[in-house]
Amino acid sequence: HVDLDVPRQPPALRAHLDARVADCLPPKDQERLYLTLVRSHSRFVVSGSINRLMSLGSEAALDDLFRIGDGPNRALAEEAIGSLSSYAPDRRIAQYLRRKMTDDDRGLALSAAIVSCYSGDASGGALVVRCMKSDDPALRLKAIAQVVDDDHFRPHHAAIVLALLDELKDPTSDAHLERAIESLEAYPSDEVLAGVTPFLTHGNPHVAQRARMTVSEIQRAKR
Repeated sequence: HVDLDVPRQPPALRAHLDARVADCLPPKDQERLYLTLVRSHSRFVVSGSINRLMSLGSEAALDDLFRIGDGPNRALAEEAIGSLSSYAPDRRIAQYLRRKMTDDDRGLALSAAIVSCYSGDASGGALVVRCMKSDDPALRLKAIAQVVDDDHFRPHHAAIVLALLDELKDPTSDAHLERAIESLEAYPSDEVLAGVTPFLTHGNPHVAQRARMTVSEIQRAKR
């Protein structure tokens, strides 16, 4: 036995080289490869495989994505649930997300609700709005930030604007305030303009800058 002193490649480099090799394969062969790798015990390998299967739009991966979304690793569960937003609306995805919205983990339930508005049946919109008023600051911030994408939350337009304006009146934190002002940019109206304008001179420069950007966009939309 000869113990050669060959330096090991760092994980990022190995991942890059593996991806380069996989890219040379036909799409179906890539799919088969990543359907195997996504069942790995390595979090790093599973995470990379989720992303690759998502980019391939692999319907064969759905059962694995559902399994990971229900699994013990919360970070991977978030990735798996989030990856479903890249799929076209699908009955199986909608059913899974409806069930996941009842999860005891409120963060995962919110993630499922958000994704339902992209690739499910939009049944989670009401839950997103409720989370905008949550007593959990992290949950509240996540929901407030998400509704900036108004196209996917149009049925809840009025409730969203009301919740965002309420956040401006009694901000949970400057971070919540800044995100609420940013999201309001997607809902231009005289009411929103009046609500955001006082923050043009806010003491936090990030909040003031965001208010200037939102006011500018609303004024442009009204022209």
